Formats: sequence, structure tokens, C-alpha cells
Amino acid sequence: QNDSGKAVAELKTSLRQYPNDPGTRAFLSRLYALEGKYGKAYRQLKSALANPKGIDVNDQAETYLTMAALARRLGQENAAAAYAARAHDCRTYLRPQGMPLLRHQLFAKENEKILKKAFPEELLKKMR
Repeated sequence: QNDSGKAVAELKTSLRQYPNDPGTRAFLSRLYALEGKYGKAYRQLKSALANPKGIDVNDQAETYLTMAALARRLGQENAAAAYAARAHDCRTYLRPQGMPLLRHQLFAKENEKILKKAFPEELLKKMR
């Protein structure tokens, strides 16, 4: 068994003990996605989002964007649009002037290629 397989086995064991742990589910989702198992990745991340308060607020936008990308890969365009909208709605007011930091990070120049790859141009226009 390779390292990824061992990690998946350990995470599954952890989930039997702590089935509602969103961090474990999110990590398992990432491993599945790296293995090209997008359906499994999608289901694990969807379960993680059932308890979004367990996901650090700074990671919520990224988590919703990942869900949107997975849904799109699985041909679920409506779900992809809904998750992208949720990512857009995630805001963390860490700056004194109340600027939504995550939104600025999301649309930062260095993320432009990733966003263009993951979402249709019409959706990106609506998100901005």
C-alpha cells in the first residue's frame, strides 16, 4: 500500500471514531481528489460542510470553491454555481476598515488562472 493509501486508511479509521470531524473529512477529500476519485472527494467534502462551523472561517471560501470545482468536474453545473456563490459570500472581516479579506484573496491576480480554469467566464463575472 502506498503512502496515500495508508493515509486514507488512517483517516477512515479516525472517521469511525469521530464521524462528524470536518477537518478529517476535508483532508480525506483532498487525498481522493489527488487520486482522481472526484465522486468520493465530493461526498467527503459535502459531509464536512454539513458542519461548517468546524471549518476555520479562513478556509470556508476555499472549501466552497473546491466543492464548486469538484461539482463542475462531475458535471453538476447548478451545484457548482451554488458552491461558487457560497464562496463569494464567505467574508472575514479581519481588517479594521471592514474589508472582506477572503474575497480579495479569492480574486487576487495569482489566483486568476485557477479561477478561469475552474469556472465559466459568465459565472466569474457574477461572482465579482
